Amino acid sequence: MSNVCYEFELSKSVTEAVYLSTEKTNGQLRRRLERIGRILEEDTEQELTEVRFPRYLKQLKLFLIQCRNAIMYGSGKKGKESVFVRNMTELRRDVLNECLKREQASFLFAGLGFVSAVPVLFLSLVKSWGSGNMPELLTFYNGTAGKAIAVVTILVTIICYVFLSLVRKVDGSMYRRPWVVSAFFESRPAEYFSNVFPKGRAENWARKQLEAAGIYRKGSEYVLACGTCGILLSLLVFLIVRGERPGIVTGSSIGAFLLGGMGMMGFYRYLAYLKNIGVNGEVLGLQSIILMLFEAPNMTISKLLETMEEYAVIFRRDLLSCADRYAAEEGDALQRLIGTTAYSEFKRLLHRLHISERLGLFHAFSELSADRQYFREQQRMDTEQELKKRAANAQVVAFLPMFFLLFAYLIIPFLVASLSQMSKIFSEMNQMKMF
Repeated sequence: MSNVCYEFELSKSVTEAVYLSTEKTNGQLRRRLERIGRILEEDTEQELTEVRFPRYLKQLKLFLIQCRNAIMYGSGKKGKESVFVRNMTELRRDVLNECLKREQASFLFAGLGFVSAVPVLFLSLVKSWGSGNMPELLTFYNGTAGKAIAVVTILVTIICYVFLSLVRKVDGSMYRRPWVVSAFFESRPAEYFSNVFPKGRAENWARKQLEAAGIYRKGSEYVLACGTCGILLSLLVFLIVRGERPGIVTGSSIGAFLLGGMGMMGFYRYLAYLKNIGVNGEVLGLQSIILMLFEAPNMTISKLLETMEEYAVIFRRDLLSCADRYAAEEGDALQRLIGTTAYSEFKRLLHRLHISERLGLFHAFSELSADRQYFREQQRMDTEQELKKRAANAQVVAFLPMFFLLFAYLIIPFLVASLSQMSKIFSEMNQMKMF
């Protein structure tokens, strides 16, 4: 971005500055900048579709919006200062903050995935060592209980490793539904289940759980996900305990089904938690868009809402409905959105938009730059605290497989076998006293 600003000062052309700075860049970023240059040459008014520009690269999306607006409305001279260069400087600060967050997360979570994955490799070694020192344990390891604990240790290892992979995500991108999951829920069996799933309170409750996680779909999807996870875990447990008494098989299968469903419910709650983390960054990006546009000539609230909707992910649904109502000349569109929004910083931004209907965009957002500096610093402090809490939780999760391996697979069986031997010795001593 520094190269773009430098080349812009020399050439006074945004497109030329992008191409000149591309020549000084290597790797994947070079290809992204070349794509931005082609988009700017083709049509400056085209929408930022996800096909042309992935939505998880939010800084590059802001960069493209800024370049497009500079071409459409001019660089915006304010005295001797170029508004384009000023906005690029603000965007560069956001990129530096994002890089800082990623470096902190990489430092905090480095090695935790390795710590969680290693213990499962020592299952056979622990089994050999335990049965070699106490032959009675061989019966336990080869029995149903030993196999069940081994399978649980493997499952816990997989879950912990996946959780540590998710918790390293600091850009709030994980609350969106992956394409593999989308393909599963758009299949024919899922559609059939969606059609036969009873509507009413259950549907509304499940839909609210999805909306909290940032997924705006039918509530049947939530029920299907929990049920599928429960069925898979129940089948796995059934294969382990088959051949035992019918009561044990039935109870174990039902317990595994409930555990799988509760695990998927917990995963959706974690997605909702990630969504709340990503809200701060999105508001910061929306503030950037307003700073880019509010001084542009002939800028209207309707155009501003459309550009904000192109960038937004978490608030896209709300902004899209508000922009449609505002374009239809509904005077209470902004007021209705303010009433349905719970996040305070986003609500404050909407209040400024509502005030701009009377004062104008320039007067309503003239103090936004100073407020944004405070908000950015507050977000940086909150991010550091959040990363520390997540690191503490991740350390606990990373050592869970080690706990299961040592205690559930070695220490507790060893202790039970020792107590069994002691009770047998005591009973033999009592018999000897009787004789």
